[in-house]
Amino acid sequence: MSGFPSANCEPAQACTNVASELSNIERAGLWLVAVGAFLVAVSFLWQGSLGGLGGRPVGRGGTRNDRAVYAVGLCSALLVAAGSVIVAVTAFPPLWVAAATVGGVLVAVWLFAAWRLRVDSRKNRDEVRRAAEPASALAEGWRWDARRYDRQREWRRCLKNPFISEESARQQAGEAFGPRPVPFDDRTS
Repeated sequence: MSGFPSANCEPAQACTNVASELSNIERAGLWLVAVGAFLVAVSFLWQGSLGGLGGRPVGRGGTRNDRAVYAVGLCSALLVAAGSVIVAVTAFPPLWVAAATVGGVLVAVWLFAAWRLRVDSRKNRDEVRRAAEPASALAEGWRWDARRYDRQREWRRCLKNPFISEESARQQAGEAFGPRPVPFDDRTS
């Protein structure tokens, strides 16, 4: 295999010829790279850019440079998605590799989401604890929030439902601890 297609064949034919000359290990590796690139591109297309230059969110106040960076990133993600689909189709590995990849990706997404929920819950708990001043009328509610985040960051809860919404987590904590205390001033209104 020279690595280069012959000059008299079509580009699609060249991709198929190169893929057919790969060993099973090379084909599986190429397929994994293509699937990984596709997932990265899809995540960008799904959530968009989390921030423009300097991490600023791109919104109404976004600068022209922010919009340009976002547009280039979006265009790149579309090209990577299209290219990785082509490579994944032409270099399709043995069925067991494809099945193991799909299963592994699903398990990894679940575990990473659970880990992220645990990290975010710890961060939220720490912020609430720092904000809870004992003399404040809000302290009782903040302590309730800290207990809720402590409960939510338990590994078994994170693994059970790593995609839990804030509303559902608050509702489950209300069932476990009772309703969240409200400040004295809010009870009369």
